[in-house]
Amino acid sequence: MMKNIFNSAFVILAASTVMVNAELIPFVLPWDDTNRTVVSVAGMNPPIGSERVKVSPSGHLVLTKEQEGQETDPRIRFIGMNMTFESGMPPREMAPKVAGRLAKFGINGVRFHHVDNDWCDALIDYKQGDSRHINKQRLDDLHYFISQLKTNGVYVDMNLLVSRHFKSSDSLPPEVDKVDWKVQHILGFFNDTALELQKEYAAGILTPVNPYTGLSMAKDPVVAFAEIINENGIIQAWMSGQLDTLPDVFRRQLQARWNEWIAERYDSVEELRTAWNSRKEPFGVNTLKPFGKNAPENAPWRLEVHSGKAKATVFENDGPEKEIPALKIDIEEPSNTSWHVQLNQPGDKQKRGQVRTLSFWAKADHALDMAVRVMQSQDPWGDAGLNRSISLSKEWKHFSFSYLVPADEENIRPNFGGFADQKCSVWFADIQLRDGGALGNIPDDASLKKGNIPIVDWQGDAPATWEARKDWLDFLVGLENRYYRLMCQHLRETCGYEGLIFGTILANSPANVQAKMDIIDSHGYWQHPQFQGASWNSEHWTVDNVAMTDTFNNTFTSCALQRVTGKPFFCTEYQHPSPNSYSSEGPLLIAAYASLQDWDGFWLFDYGTGNGLVDMGAFRDFFSTGPHTTKMANLILASHLFRREDVKTAREQIVMGLTPETELGKLLETGPWSIATARHLGLPPEYALKHRVAMSVGEAPKGVTHKTAPGSIKTSEMDSDTEELKWQIGKESKQSFVQVDTAKTKALIGFTDNREFTLGDIVIRPGNTELSWSTIGITLVEGDSFKAPSKALIIATGRTENTDMQWKNEKHDSVGTHWGHSPVLTEPVPFEITLPESHTRVKCYALDPLGNRIKEIPLASKGDKSVLTSDNHSGVFTIWYEVVME
Repeated sequence: MMKNIFNSAFVILAASTVMVNAELIPFVLPWDDTNRTVVSVAGMNPPIGSERVKVSPSGHLVLTKEQEGQETDPRIRFIGMNMTFESGMPPREMAPKVAGRLAKFGINGVRFHHVDNDWCDALIDYKQGDSRHINKQRLDDLHYFISQLKTNGVYVDMNLLVSRHFKSSDSLPPEVDKVDWKVQHILGFFNDTALELQKEYAAGILTPVNPYTGLSMAKDPVVAFAEIINENGIIQAWMSGQLDTLPDVFRRQLQARWNEWIAERYDSVEELRTAWNSRKEPFGVNTLKPFGKNAPENAPWRLEVHSGKAKATVFENDGPEKEIPALKIDIEEPSNTSWHVQLNQPGDKQKRGQVRTLSFWAKADHALDMAVRVMQSQDPWGDAGLNRSISLSKEWKHFSFSYLVPADEENIRPNFGGFADQKCSVWFADIQLRDGGALGNIPDDASLKKGNIPIVDWQGDAPATWEARKDWLDFLVGLENRYYRLMCQHLRETCGYEGLIFGTILANSPANVQAKMDIIDSHGYWQHPQFQGASWNSEHWTVDNVAMTDTFNNTFTSCALQRVTGKPFFCTEYQHPSPNSYSSEGPLLIAAYASLQDWDGFWLFDYGTGNGLVDMGAFRDFFSTGPHTTKMANLILASHLFRREDVKTAREQIVMGLTPETELGKLLETGPWSIATARHLGLPPEYALKHRVAMSVGEAPKGVTHKTAPGSIKTSEMDSDTEELKWQIGKESKQSFVQVDTAKTKALIGFTDNREFTLGDIVIRPGNTELSWSTIGITLVEGDSFKAPSKALIIATGRTENTDMQWKNEKHDSVGTHWGHSPVLTEPVPFEITLPESHTRVKCYALDPLGNRIKEIPLASKGDKSVLTSDNHSGVFTIWYEVVME
């Protein structure tokens, strides 16, 4: 089937009368293409031998035969691809082609992810009635694919706990069957049976001998990395409210460990009460103003309507009691996004350590859930002490929530929302925010001997004090350290694993915990899908259609601020999700700036189905990279920028210290997806575009350059201190761009239409595109400069869609289930590139999807230079060109 698609695409490329005036043209990169043409970078991947990936003394990854890495060993950087679900176990006859194609496009690492789930035919045989049996046939398929990856120089990151569904038949309490699979994974932090199940699976995967390599995964150098748990941790679970709702049997187990911890540190309950500053403070005056009388303003209360249609009306005597006014919100036209209608009143202040109480009456015309927050009234719009979800009914109900203020705030607001995605009416009355309330969860009959001190709920009815929460977090940090210590010990001593180990991403676990392992990891998604109603609803979702070049505060800079100095740094999930029209920028941006930061690797999420069993001529979900023509093409440029180190490491470095004690205090102020970052230390994100940035951890952090964070840089242009990268934000929309100017690669990414850019001895002038946006790069594949003799590759990408893709609205932020079909279509990007050699010494060829020459493109003369104009109106439709300077 794919062969037919490719042949039809080739005919369109070669014909002079077909699709000449079309705005998008078919350009399918076949799933089984392993041809070593000029576009291939498979030569960067030598077959994997006995050398191992190790960590050098400076904290970089190197290849060595020694027990420890040395600075003299060759560096290795990784551009990886996530293979999820069954894609990592392709049919036997297709596996060599899949592995070869990955290598052709610069991939030298595969992360096996979601291969332990129970919704596809993967590595656990759930048909046995539990989650403890390895599917031997699928393990054999995985072994064969790994053997093919090894031949193609592609290393493996084996994930050990991602989407496994534990069962009561695994010798766990029956209540586990009612716990969400993701929440089940935190049980191993305090439940020894769950921990042993994780160890058992790791041994079942890592210790069997691969019949195609003669080595077990534990002993094979190709399995360079083992990852303990995906996007999870007990601190993250607590901050997400997941510990609050665990079944009692598991809460009691956690409580027992908590009480053991308390008994080791305190001699009596009285000492505990004093240390925790348990208190009940009298209420102060209400700091909120009442509803206004004139709809729709109702000042000082504000009805924010971001999308949909809603109105607010005040009724003088419609509250729960006579003479109590009520404010009614009517959602007349639902939004696709639940939070797009909010009721709030900004302008309040609060001090860290205060006890405050928000109380109100509320009801609705039918049962629904509502989000209640006390939050910041300005960017970053974070929580300011309270974040609850409550259930409303047709009857008035009074709610009261006391909370501890986590940080000084000059402008906060109570905020009510979360119901904008349905037609409904919601009433409010007597909303009050006051100082005072009761804090402390130590019962009157508390006893250290009985061990009946309750666990600290994230949103309990008796909120714990600041001091109690700090002790609780200290306890949870201890559980994390214990969990990772025991898992690492099992992998090393029981499984005999010889590769490198990392735990989870820093967004979900403290830096001082993760730094005890070999590698620090992060994940980043630019404009991750947002869902209306049920999570992962295939119809009701949005992906904001904006380019990342428009802001310095972005996915990359967020990840960069999570690096820990002296440790290899990865981003094992990175993506600009489809159908974002600018998503082809992703590989280039992450490659250029990851090289500036001297990261050790990044992995795109994910490849997709990956073989010819399914039509790979179109991408049909947010993340599939394999069928996405322009993302795959830009991986070739990304390989040169990052793996070849075309972009140099930043000259200067900003390192901020983070001791365990400092980190514990910061944990009291943050949330579940922002646990460890230099942002907590005040470092503005834009510095990651200029200098290298990192945290230094431990009791006595080394190499700290800044005791306090430098101030924010107020500018619209950020140049790297190497002078090779420029990120410019336009004064108006559709003007931002990133410029790459290195000795061997030149590139433009962003809104650059009809502007001329001089990049060393290369001049690039993009033409008109539909979005005023494109990526254009030229990179040397032979030679050391853009003068003869040398050979270069030009790749130009623009808007990319599937055939018959149907946008749901003018914002182009969703296609619902209407992703379209093959062949994938892409915009021919017009450009003019001036080369530093006479046109008599330069030849240029348009290339087909395999990278073969299909037509020579004539060049014009400009003095002693030559000018290449992309030829999109004479029958040649392509995204890449070969340039030979003789």
